Amino acid sequence: MKGWLFFKLAAQNLLRFRRRTLLVGVTLILCGGVLVFNDSLGNGIEAQLLRNLVFLQTGHLTLSPSADPAAAGDPGRWQRPPPALLDFLRHRRDLAFHPRLETAVMVQARGETITRAFLIGLDPVRESGSLSPLLPVRTGTPLQALKPGALLLSEEYARRLKIRPGDPVTLTVHTSAQGLRMMDFELGGIFRKAAPWQEFFIFAPLPAVQELLAVPDRIGSLRIILTEPQALDRIQRELTTFLKRQHPAWEVKNFRETGGFSLGIVQANRFSIVLMDALLLSVAGLGISLLILLSIQLRLPELRILSLLGTSPGWLRTLIVLEALLLGLTFGTAGVLLGTAIAQFLHHGGITVSSLPLTYLLGSNLLIPVVRWSGPLKALGLILGLGLVSAILPLWQSRRYGFLI
Repeated sequence: MKGWLFFKLAAQNLLRFRRRTLLVGVTLILCGGVLVFNDSLGNGIEAQLLRNLVFLQTGHLTLSPSADPAAAGDPGRWQRPPPALLDFLRHRRDLAFHPRLETAVMVQARGETITRAFLIGLDPVRESGSLSPLLPVRTGTPLQALKPGALLLSEEYARRLKIRPGDPVTLTVHTSAQGLRMMDFELGGIFRKAAPWQEFFIFAPLPAVQELLAVPDRIGSLRIILTEPQALDRIQRELTTFLKRQHPAWEVKNFRETGGFSLGIVQANRFSIVLMDALLLSVAGLGISLLILLSIQLRLPELRILSLLGTSPGWLRTLIVLEALLLGLTFGTAGVLLGTAIAQFLHHGGITVSSLPLTYLLGSNLLIPVVRWSGPLKALGLILGLGLVSAILPLWQSRRYGFLI
């Protein structure tokens, strides 16, 4: 009963100073909204970066021969996948696997030469579903219809080589076993890159790359795409156990182990969001502290009367804390709901990105905010915790009044 009475007193005290309460309340609403919205932006950037990383480069998991670093460029790092391993993967319904063969090459066409390029041999039909949305073909043959002797180049490389779909392209590669090898291809299509470094990528059917490298039936790795990414750790443990028992010359790594650059960008983005959130919380906390401190000073006669009527100092301090919590709960909840509503609305239409570097990293000119329900709950918890911390300054300043000690 006494607790309910003090709760009502706290609410009445806040209503006495409506303008100041409203000013602090607006700050808390903005704080809660921005906390949720920032979190949704961070989630969206992370999701789009990791999507590009997984589908373009690493897969959720990568199976590859355990290569000696000193053997880089040696055909020994390209192996025939063990039939038992392929059978094991085929019988699993929780994943799909795609063979890849990758190597550095030199590109020549119309008298022009590019010495830095990265050739990726793959199965065009099986991988088109994940790659085509990320690297759309602007001109020529789409990935799924790529002919055996054709390849895909980026817009930048096609422009530098002054070639169009249907023109011949010569690829040159150095192998330790057979020295320089050359092979003529036809430019099948031209794709738009999703990130700056992807202008170096050249995509070609796997058999043609195997012929260029003179390694028939060999691959460099198997990219594993999971139907349920949340089962990543469990499936990695199962694959590791199978490989140790059946094929110790092969190893499995997840995208967190192989995608260091993209994950570094995600971590840097999260750190910048944390700094921004800390600044917002500091401003909101200062506003709560000043409002409560002013409220105490203007209500000194009332607090003295409560003390004379037998109210203990502990209950008076509780009253101050209740005011801070009530501020955070009321306006913080409103801000969290507002931020969630805005993020959900923008999730369907996306946010147009004008920054070219960010567009490259996202693989699109649209940033899609993603609300995970842990975000609003975390924001509300931070604001309530902020209310508790903000009551410390008024309580410390009030030590001069003996009835609050």
